[in-house]
Amino acid sequence: GDAKDSVREQDQTLLLKIMDQAANPQYVWDRMLGGFKHKNFRTREGTCLCLVATLNASGAHTLTLSKIVPHICNLLGDPNSQVRDAAINSLVEIYRHVGERVRADLSKKGLPQSRLNVIFTKFDEVQKSGNMIQSANDKNFDDEDSVDGNRPSSASSTSSKAPPSSRRNVGMGTTRRLGSSTLGSKSSAAKEGAGAVDEEDFIKAFDDVPVVQIYSSRDLEESINKIRE
Repeated sequence: GDAKDSVREQDQTLLLKIMDQAANPQYVWDRMLGGFKHKNFRTREGTCLCLVATLNASGAHTLTLSKIVPHICNLLGDPNSQVRDAAINSLVEIYRHVGERVRADLSKKGLPQSRLNVIFTKFDEVQKSGNMIQSANDKNFDDEDSVDGNRPSSASSTSSKAPPSSRRNVGMGTTRRLGSSTLGSKSSAAKEGAGAVDEEDFIKAFDDVPVVQIYSSRDLEESINKIRE
């Protein structure tokens, strides 16, 4: 939300680097959703721009889009024209990655028909341009699943599989899982001797990790190096 373009660009670059090297994209986005409702219009706009950048950098399969799309729909009526345009561009980018399921999903959200017509026209333009992501195919969304790049429909699970991500998911979310596995196994052995960890112990172990404070690219690099060691 900073007034300087260069600061906003550096902020987005840092977030993308965190998603690439320190935490999975959805882990970060769960903590960024408040940006869609921020009182600063540049923050609302920047959140939409960051979503587009995330989709292009990591792919739709790394995000639970059903959590994000409702926030974007709310911004379609934003009083600021830059925010409205950014929201439309975000939906167009989601459509480019996911396909026709997005069109059907938006039709059910009670948006004004005039607004839908503008969005759908842009969808058609993207489709005719040949810039659709190859994996985005109507047959992958034949069932009633919500728009969700991270949870393919039953049809897609049998007809095609998304390529595995080449990203290295280390730190934050991954570190928590490693910690919970170690602590959870001790709790399981003490109570049952063998078998699965109960939900309460898993949650305690999941949350029992140090908080990492990152304020700059240098802090990020140092945190990543510590995790790798």
